Amino acid sequence: MKICQICAVDFTLKKFLLPLVDELLNNNNEVISVCSKGIYYDELKSKYNIYPIHISRSFNVFYHLKSSIKIYFFFKKNNFDVVHVHTPVASIIVRITAKLAGVKLIIYTAHGFYFHENMNYFYKKFHIFLEFIMGYLTDLIFTQSYEDYLDAIKYNFLKKNKIFYIGNGVNINKFNPQIYNDSNLNKNKFTVGFLGRIVKEKGIIEFLEAAEKIIIKYNDIEFLIGGTKLSSDVKDSVFKKINYFKKNYNNKIKFLGNIEDTPKFYSRLDLFCLPSWREGMPRTIIEAMMMKKCVIASNIRGAREEIINNETGYLFKIKSSEDICNAIIKCYKDKNLTKAMGIKGQKRALAIYDESKITKLQSQIIKSQFSK
Repeated sequence: MKICQICAVDFTLKKFLLPLVDELLNNNNEVISVCSKGIYYDELKSKYNIYPIHISRSFNVFYHLKSSIKIYFFFKKNNFDVVHVHTPVASIIVRITAKLAGVKLIIYTAHGFYFHENMNYFYKKFHIFLEFIMGYLTDLIFTQSYEDYLDAIKYNFLKKNKIFYIGNGVNINKFNPQIYNDSNLNKNKFTVGFLGRIVKEKGIIEFLEAAEKIIIKYNDIEFLIGGTKLSSDVKDSVFKKINYFKKNYNNKIKFLGNIEDTPKFYSRLDLFCLPSWREGMPRTIIEAMMMKKCVIASNIRGAREEIINNETGYLFKIKSSEDICNAIIKCYKDKNLTKAMGIKGQKRALAIYDESKITKLQSQIIKSQFSK
């Protein structure tokens, strides 16, 4: 098959899609990936067949019209058998253009449907209706979250036999705590970590507010923050507040910037926290679990599927710095239990979240559905 894997930004391609691309290539398919140019584009271009088309993550119709025209002619020129699109905004313009271009099999992977439980009621209904309409242009839907799978069936986005729950996973060889068992020898401090895009909806401000409350009371707790803001992220006021914390708590709250060696980052932690407002099926939680870390996170879609509350970690109320603070202190005060939760989390991750099994499943589904 000749397959196009397409997403809005090169960050998504590098961080999330390459294992699937590799699996498809290993099965003798031709794969061309499409994304906007970013900091990873040249690196990816040196190893993979990639074509640059700018896809805006905003809702500017003019930008999307320009992208749609380029994508349409690219699809017509290459005569793809399969177009597989990722990320919400890209999925809309790509499914429309793929259908107009006559692509035989159009697939959308919902890494997390744009609508969610904490969204404004009417806004949520609008996005559900939009996904319903887009179903007429879609042949298969893959969902990473089981909640999304149930919603896709509930709202009749496609027939049930065209909706597949694939889950999410990471490389179990890469995220191996035994490789890094010497990375955290100095245990004079209890280390709490956050890793993700530095934007408001990741809950970074609530996390920092919780950290501020804690370090005033406890001298032996520190916070490590990894991640940056993508150029395509919507502007917000996060960095004004971050500068405040850098100025006042630099010795206890450390901002590490972009993290390439993520397993090493997790190895330094006693506890991982993901306080996001919304997620699909967060990979950082799986990564931390693989590295034998206890995880605390917002009680939202995806996170509550990955974490067994009170067994592998704790779930807390969304947008609550007080709840984050209480969960961290609870883990700090019972370090043996926190460590035991990390061990249980790793066993769960190894059993469920092996990336190789998930990419093989997708490849098999694509092959079987294309043959029909």
